Amino acid sequence: MLYINKNNLYPLKTQFYEVCQVSQPKIITLGEAKNKNFIPPRFFQVNETGYWSCHMLKHIDIEPVTAKTFGVLGGEQPHVHMFQAIKLMYLIHCFNTVGFYSLPQAILKDTGVWKVHPGTVRVKVSIHTETYDQKFIFWDKDNLIDSPVMSFDEWWGVFKDVPRRMWTDKLENILELHVEEDREDYYEWNESVPSMYGYKRPYYHGSVPEELKDCFSESPDVPVHVEGDIKNNMKHFLDFNPVNKYFENDNIKIYCKV
Repeated sequence: MLYINKNNLYPLKTQFYEVCQVSQPKIITLGEAKNKNFIPPRFFQVNETGYWSCHMLKHIDIEPVTAKTFGVLGGEQPHVHMFQAIKLMYLIHCFNTVGFYSLPQAILKDTGVWKVHPGTVRVKVSIHTETYDQKFIFWDKDNLIDSPVMSFDEWWGVFKDVPRRMWTDKLENILELHVEEDREDYYEWNESVPSMYGYKRPYYHGSVPEELKDCFSESPDVPVHVEGDIKNNMKHFLDFNPVNKYFENDNIKIYCKV
């Protein structure tokens, strides 16, 4: 682990050039990675992020994970998946409002598995929002893509303006760059999201498909109501959040009942 001193980049440059002897950083888009089958097709299924919505709704009444309880609840199910679902919701909101503060980095493991770290959740965000022109830094040890190799200045230019503490993990074929997270926002949303639902599952105006019955309330006396096609649009519960308490498109409407 190397903490980055922006006033002395020599250690960072040394790490960068050492990894470049094995693997070279290049730019690839989500769409290009998809077309080359780097990313498993299941990630692009219509309800992939809908899985996280379902988990969140099923467990909307559990005790929220806060800064005080993370050490106890943060490693237990269903709290782990609840925390991850709300983190995904939060990052979708951030992406839609301010974008990503840097580019995620990826490799293709020897097993053929696409790995993004850090930034796994940002892949889900890009797929959820159908942002196929989202760029990634792909460390290409096998010369799989025909793109220019990034210089150190180009690579560092992606991260240099991030106003948080950063450090690297130098692996054999990728120089991972980690950014200190602002988890305070996550914790706040872990409380405000269930509160928005009144700690109760939403009510659907219609007949709930059997496989989704655990996600919805049978009582209309709950704060959140839903209309439209839920079977193919569960992912949009991640677009409905404490900042945007109304979501509607051609297929579904999610709203707080006044």
